[in-house]
Amino acid sequence: MNLAAWLLWILPLISSPLVVLISKIGRRAVELFACIVSFIAFVLSLMAAVTYIFPSIEKITNWLPIMDLFLEIKIDGVSVLLSMFISFLSFLITLYSVGYISHEEAYTRYYSLILLFIGSMLGLVMAGNLVQLYFFWELVGICSAFLIAYYNYRETARRAGFKAFLVTRIGDAAFLFAILLTYAITGTTSLDAAISSLQNISRVNEIVGIISLLFLIGAMAKSAQVPLHVWLPDAMEGPTPVSALIHAATMVNAGVYLLVRITPVISELPSLLVLTQIVGLASLLLGALCSLVSTDIKRVLAYSTISQIGLMFYSIGLGFWHGAIFHLISQGIFKALGFLAAGSILTVVGTGNIDELSGLRKYMKYTYLSFLFAVITMSGFPPFIGFWSKDAILYTTIEKNVGLALIIGLSSLLTTLYGFRLIFRVFYGDAKISRPQNDAPAIMLIPMTVLVFLTFVSWPLLLTQRFVDFSFSLHIDLTTLSLTLIVLLSGLGLTFFIINKYKTIFDKLVSESNFLIKIRAFLMAGFGFDIIYSRTINKIMPSITKLIRRTQTGMLNINMIYVLVTVIIIIIIFIGGAA
Repeated sequence: MNLAAWLLWILPLISSPLVVLISKIGRRAVELFACIVSFIAFVLSLMAAVTYIFPSIEKITNWLPIMDLFLEIKIDGVSVLLSMFISFLSFLITLYSVGYISHEEAYTRYYSLILLFIGSMLGLVMAGNLVQLYFFWELVGICSAFLIAYYNYRETARRAGFKAFLVTRIGDAAFLFAILLTYAITGTTSLDAAISSLQNISRVNEIVGIISLLFLIGAMAKSAQVPLHVWLPDAMEGPTPVSALIHAATMVNAGVYLLVRITPVISELPSLLVLTQIVGLASLLLGALCSLVSTDIKRVLAYSTISQIGLMFYSIGLGFWHGAIFHLISQGIFKALGFLAAGSILTVVGTGNIDELSGLRKYMKYTYLSFLFAVITMSGFPPFIGFWSKDAILYTTIEKNVGLALIIGLSSLLTTLYGFRLIFRVFYGDAKISRPQNDAPAIMLIPMTVLVFLTFVSWPLLLTQRFVDFSFSLHIDLTTLSLTLIVLLSGLGLTFFIINKYKTIFDKLVSESNFLIKIRAFLMAGFGFDIIYSRTINKIMPSITKLIRRTQTGMLNINMIYVLVTVIIIIIIFIGGAA
């Protein structure tokens, strides 16, 4: 048995409740404990990687064969690579949290949830069974909702947490139905066996298309893809380290991971591949356009995540799942760096509203450089890692469909526009607020510095090549490079002139044009999805309430039937786990 592969996710899970006991010693003990546990999880992931590189055990390890119930871990390139990546970023973010929430009284709840969150995501990527995967899938969602609502004295935070929980329930329900149908037609919930069976019968059984569609809906909700993206911008109500964890290492990556796992099935279904591309491209453009008009730093980054995850969905739909994994790691680095830099601004200045910020470059030099590297990497400037991961997807797109490459190019232009809009608005110009005395504390700057250095190197490509048989090389196609530089430099120049040289003229043009005012309002409202959903819920809520009143009769025997049916379904899934 590969003990490290088990302990890397079990350790954070069992450590979560221990935080309550350790809090009796004091804050420092809790902070030290959380950092040590997250670091050990990273070390254990490295040990699991060694097992994969030098295989001496079966890739699927069964445990607790009681009543035909098996817990399984899956040790392959994808699970090992992502476990290393998740645990490493989680350690850096936990270390950063020591400085960020140093003045919060509810630190016990924070670190307990963080460790549970980390353990849940690691358990998700290591699960070798669909039932296990679903269990951790749910646990990740619950942890994220509670962490988003961490500042529970704010109504906006409570509403954001509930919204995240409610919207992702749609995807969770779809995922659960997909598992039930999978078991019904394959007789197993073991991940490899189920995927193999679905792939073999996909051409003769139309139900496989429905199952794959349900899996896709589950992934869309978890990864905040259109039209189930509405929870993510509001999730910025949570602490900034939580935002970094959700966007870079945990929650939103879960959907991408699920799609990668079922790629052998959807690759047999051309219509589903096209649908995945459409969802990805829609999210890619919607996220980028909404980022252009958002006035809060964290909301800009949130919409940016929707856009970048959209690029991963598109890559999977293109049949290039290796590129999606590559960009997932790349995005994790620059997005974590961006959020941690934003957290430094919030810590020192107290606001993330870009209309209230200006001229911070002189007073927060380390934070400025960190944010600059995050934006440069996110935009895709060579030779940073963002360039290589985007170039891999762009190069594959050009080979298959030049028209779609134009959409990717447009998204790159928009990314440069909203990224450098933040740089010029927040860090340049005359200061609008009182001069900050210092930059962020050293304990917060250290993780940011590590991430800055990681934007330079090509390690994500090397790791992806080693663990997922990725054949893309660090070659430079002059045509692709030229087009990329033209797009990026055009975006940079356009942003500079609009904000620094012709801001007054541009603002006047926008304020005097009813069309541009409406477009801006439309983008500020996130394409109106929230409004549509609110009106729909208000219309159907009376009917739902009436139905609940009919079914909830207050009679114990009726209620017990509902409970019994639910329990039977769960038991059937678990008993079939080893089939």
